[in-house]
Amino acid sequence: MRYDYGFSRLIPKGEYFSSIVFANFWILLLIISGTARADVFTLGFDWPNGIRAKVVENSRRVEKRFAGNDVQQSDIAGTLSYEMKLTRVGNGFLVSFTNIKYELDNEANSSKQPQDRIQSLLNRIGAVVRPDFVVDSQGALVEVVNIEAQQKSLESYWASILPEDRAPLPKGLEGVDQMISKMKSIYLSKEYISNVAAQDWMSYVTNLVGVEISLGESYQFEAEQPLPGSSIKAIKTNTIISTKADLIPCRRGHIDMRCIAFEARTIADPAGLEITFGQMGLDQVRKAVEQATGKKAVYSKMLMNTNLSLTTEPENLIPHSYNYSRRMAVDFEAEGTSGGIDRTDTKQISFTYF
Repeated sequence: MRYDYGFSRLIPKGEYFSSIVFANFWILLLIISGTARADVFTLGFDWPNGIRAKVVENSRRVEKRFAGNDVQQSDIAGTLSYEMKLTRVGNGFLVSFTNIKYELDNEANSSKQPQDRIQSLLNRIGAVVRPDFVVDSQGALVEVVNIEAQQKSLESYWASILPEDRAPLPKGLEGVDQMISKMKSIYLSKEYISNVAAQDWMSYVTNLVGVEISLGESYQFEAEQPLPGSSIKAIKTNTIISTKADLIPCRRGHIDMRCIAFEARTIADPAGLEITFGQMGLDQVRKAVEQATGKKAVYSKMLMNTNLSLTTEPENLIPHSYNYSRRMAVDFEAEGTSGGIDRTDTKQISFTYF
């Protein structure tokens, strides 16, 4: 039997890499920092006026879906590149983006599943949502600028990728057009553009300002992370943050620098993940099997693990590399029929200054 997994798991780019356990772990580090140790650095924001960087982001999603004997696999990957510049404006700075390009990895994106093909197109469109924004003297977001211009640019780009006069979809995929229309309204909305504008910047700059961190130290703690948009108020997580014992060489243009490198691993408590996975489209296999067999499916495994690493200049929070990976897996059983989804998202960002 072949199961219809549906299209509700298609998600916007802003949610594609935003982990519910990932947004605030730097803030948790700030809370537990402050103990006097040797080689302690207080991270601060001090980017020089006019600094420019070539930024390259490699993203990938590998997913396996299985229900009974029906197994589907997908590999969606692409590379986003752009130039980022910081310019002083009044008491703050304008962070602007130019030469934005996104290329799909055609070899990786070989899945013939229609939902995977459409997800690839949505990733291609969502990747170029890169509006300029203004930050204050501490690197905190003040406002997103020229949203209307970004909307017009995205609408033109959308039309070039998914033209209105495209060939009709195959029989059985009638619901896809409605899904595409819904996604278009999300991508072109002011709310979406504003929300995704500075999400990476906040991760490697804003949320780190004022953190005191020691070389060669590890921190382990439990916390409750909020789940935006969920009926669950918070989910328990266990996090380990560690730093390398020494500063490592890095290079900003022609200048040799010394950077601090640290990483974090967060494991979410399975309790409460069922609703979260449902909202992220990870329960489609379970629903498909229940509909096909008429049997109640029970979750047998749920996990969400997040890994982050950052290499940055400690005195001014100028990043040189930022890596992120998240694995989500869910298995279930329905009276002899098993199924599940195992999904891994990765993102690798490199900065070359000139």
